[in-house]
Amino acid sequence: MIENESINQVNFRIMLSCMSLPSSIGILECPFEDKKNPFASLYFFAQLLLDPEVSFFVSGESSSDISSKIVTTTKATISTNESADYLFLSNEDISVEINRAKKGTMESPEEGATCLIFIKEISHEPSSFLLTGPGIEDFSFFPLMEGFNLIEFSRTFAKVNCEFPMGIDFIFIDSLRQIFCIPRTTKIERKVQ
Repeated sequence: MIENESINQVNFRIMLSCMSLPSSIGILECPFEDKKNPFASLYFFAQLLLDPEVSFFVSGESSSDISSKIVTTTKATISTNESADYLFLSNEDISVEINRAKKGTMESPEEGATCLIFIKEISHEPSSFLLTGPGIEDFSFFPLMEGFNLIEFSRTFAKVNCEFPMGIDFIFIDSLRQIFCIPRTTKIERKVQ
């Protein structure tokens, strides 16, 4: 498990930069000994975002093992999908999981969840989906992601973020420690050919 405060500070700045510039892809810093751990980026984010005051939910095959490691490191509370502040999702059934996540209220939009989706690899190649909104000059392209159903995700994203300021923010992370953020203020549209 990674417990290096200076690396956490650097990674927090990288995450904030990617959240404010949704068309950018960042690469997390990592201690040398953790570079071969495919879940290292997931644990980095747990340390950056979680503390004993918040709750989280993990989906996927290794969910119980990942959850116990996150609890040990952060002391955050394991919760249900519907009430968790942070969701750590694998690439299976994400639409179902996202639709169940809390979106906040008009009075307290900050109570909407943040979803971290673990992807095999975030490519630097553009997909056929455009991104527009704050932090993006004119438009940018959503990157290709191996095995990720972008058509289904774009529909789900639009549905859960249709009542701004309520909604859900998204952080994609991969086994190469790359991150790509999509805040609820971003619009995703398929490019017309």
